[in-house]
Amino acid sequence: MSRYAKPTSGWTLLHQAGYWGNVEAARRLVQLGASITAVAKDGETPAQAARNRGHKELAALLEEAARGAKGPLWGPPTNPTLLPSSCSWSQARAQRAAKDLQVAYGGGVVHIAKGRRYYVDAMGRVLVGWHGTYDPPTGMDGEPMISSQACCGST
Repeated sequence: MSRYAKPTSGWTLLHQAGYWGNVEAARRLVQLGASITAVAKDGETPAQAARNRGHKELAALLEEAARGAKGPLWGPPTNPTLLPSSCSWSQARAQRAAKDLQVAYGGGVVHIAKGRRYYVDAMGRVLVGWHGTYDPPTGMDGEPMISSQACCGST
């Protein structure tokens, strides 16, 4: 359901969360793979739906989240069984996998085993670095993409 769009309007459940200003629903929908950049037939994105109804904080959160879903590497997954990934490094907070996770990244899948540490952004998307690295996500040269404080803190 996180990816559903009403055929007649193109509105998604994330548009609805924006319309009503429901931050927690928006976070959960994005965490489950809802497209932040979906454009309805009226031309509105979920962030615009929020902003146009006076929910400025939620609109800003969705706009920031859209920057972390860049290009083919971190775009929302088309496979509903996969979780979305992100490159919003500055928002990193550590988590422990309560179960095995399958995360979409660059057309492939990153597997995170139950009990392993990983990092999420403000919307709950998994931060994935070069070659599918996640603990911590790293760049091409192996440098951590998140701050040492986020990287080395406890979960």
